[in-house]
Amino acid sequence: MIRLIYFISLVVIPFGLFSQNNNIPLLERDVTICINGVTAQTVLTAIAQQADFVFSYSPSVLPEGNVSICIEHQPVRLVLNILFNGAIDYSIKGKYIILKKSISMLESQDDKKIVEGYIIDYQTGNRIDNASIYDKNQMLSTITNKYGYFRLEIPNNVDIQKINISKQGYVDTLLMSPKAKRNFFDIKLATKQIFEKTNGVFGDLIKSPLTDSLSKREWLPSWLLTLPIRTHLKNVSDTLFKKVQVSFLPFVGTNKLLTANTANDFSFNIIAGYTQEVRRFEIGGILNIVRKNVKSLQLSGVGNIVGGSFKGLQAAGTFNIVRDSLRNAQFAGVGNIVGGSVTGLQASGTFNICNKFHGLQLSGTLNFSTKFKGAQITSVWNESRVGNGLQLSGVTNTTSQITGVQMAGVTNIAKDIEGTQVAGVVNVAKNVVGVQVAGVTNIASHFDGYQVGTINIADTCSGVPFGFLSIVKRGYHKLEFSFDEMRVASAAFRTGVPLFHNIFTTGVSTSFSNKPLFTYGYGLGTSIGNPSKLLWDIDISMNGFIKNHNWSSENTLYKVYTGLDWRVYKKTSIAFGISYNLLSTNTKEADFNNTMYSLIPYTLSDKTSSSGTNLKTWFGGKIAIRFF
Repeated sequence: MIRLIYFISLVVIPFGLFSQNNNIPLLERDVTICINGVTAQTVLTAIAQQADFVFSYSPSVLPEGNVSICIEHQPVRLVLNILFNGAIDYSIKGKYIILKKSISMLESQDDKKIVEGYIIDYQTGNRIDNASIYDKNQMLSTITNKYGYFRLEIPNNVDIQKINISKQGYVDTLLMSPKAKRNFFDIKLATKQIFEKTNGVFGDLIKSPLTDSLSKREWLPSWLLTLPIRTHLKNVSDTLFKKVQVSFLPFVGTNKLLTANTANDFSFNIIAGYTQEVRRFEIGGILNIVRKNVKSLQLSGVGNIVGGSFKGLQAAGTFNIVRDSLRNAQFAGVGNIVGGSVTGLQASGTFNICNKFHGLQLSGTLNFSTKFKGAQITSVWNESRVGNGLQLSGVTNTTSQITGVQMAGVTNIAKDIEGTQVAGVVNVAKNVVGVQVAGVTNIASHFDGYQVGTINIADTCSGVPFGFLSIVKRGYHKLEFSFDEMRVASAAFRTGVPLFHNIFTTGVSTSFSNKPLFTYGYGLGTSIGNPSKLLWDIDISMNGFIKNHNWSSENTLYKVYTGLDWRVYKKTSIAFGISYNLLSTNTKEADFNNTMYSLIPYTLSDKTSSSGTNLKTWFGGKIAIRFF
């Protein structure tokens, strides 16, 4: 009795002072017990008072005789295992902890054994949450809860030699698997900093570089990774290896919750699967997800997602996503996305996107790359920052810099191009070295080569634009006022470059005041020489005539002109020269012809065909003043 009073007065801590938080599970509540030579029932009573719950048990489950125990600030679960040495099982119901004789003591035929316990910080004594406890061979795993407790169930027919314990920031620990049915461990982990200070050899190993991608930010969405998976990814630095894995869904398969840490030779996913690495072959009914690299062959009914690099053939019914680089070939019904470089073939029904590629990009709608060498072919749009090769699109090609060929049904857009731009409608470029060919318009800031299109526009050029209208800001453009042998006063705008320019002309005859004869025309010209002094002009032109608002006249004047352009002032020059003229008239237009014939000074030839077309030729001349 005296011993009991001593225990109660000195050891049992008053209930009101150390009342436990009701939110803490009964087995995780801390107690402090230090006593010698009392009954187990006495110890249980003291524990229940401190932790604010009630034990329920049959006296027959308690060991006979006295016990001794000394524990400071430890969870009830640990105290019970120390007190009964695993001979008692317990369960929770409300505020009651129910104690029963351990099934292992009753020689149960249960088909599993239990390994459980606490993971504790060696230096602080704090219990460690989210630590990984796992077996590499059987893929059994668990994690500690927020109180540091873990429980790992092992089938009886499985022989496990050792259990790994890992926690980010701590030194990995091995636990030799015991043979008992129920095993309780109190395991202390040292932090890597402490371990490095106390053990120079192993400290150097810990500080060595790691190539595991866990050093990178995890790239998969959080909804795909459960807490145990995320925990294992952070804690387990080793790569586990398996010949074959089979999954029904991600984390429901032969690799269990360690699949994200496992490299496989062959991977079979009935619906979808998630693994660390595939080294030979993977097939999935809907989706394949690989955290790191894949080699050889990967097939999926819907999609493939690879967090590292891919080498081999990748094919999916809908999409492929590779975070790093890809070599050889990638096929998708809808789209391919590669975060790194592609070497080989990238083909899809809708779009291809990659950082760099060397080979062929082939899609139904869009190809995108920051840099390519080879060919981009699509029916709608190709986009690249830097290209070397061929861009072929049914609608649009865009690039910052390309060496090679851009061909589009509608538009090509480039900053710098060395090669050829061919478009059905418009070519746009800042700098061109080569050729621009467009059905409608070519636009360039500067080009060295040729522009061929209906309309050519440039700021400066070192080449020649060929088209109906060429405008070069720093090229050749002159406003001309002239008078010729037919007494026609004309105004003309000459634009392009000296070597090849367009001539737009309009004029009026000075011989008829009541019913004037108007003329309009278009021509092409070339000027050879020194623009600041003297040029030799050669022009060909075609002019039509209008009288009495008759625009349908079939009378046309064809003219070949050659002469000199002499610059007399900074922006003024005088031009003069001779021309050879061919006038084609319809003899049925008698009034019109009489007017035209009165303007011709003489003829070299005068012939009328059986169809009623009259042809007259003569030599003439022109004098003009030009500005700009």
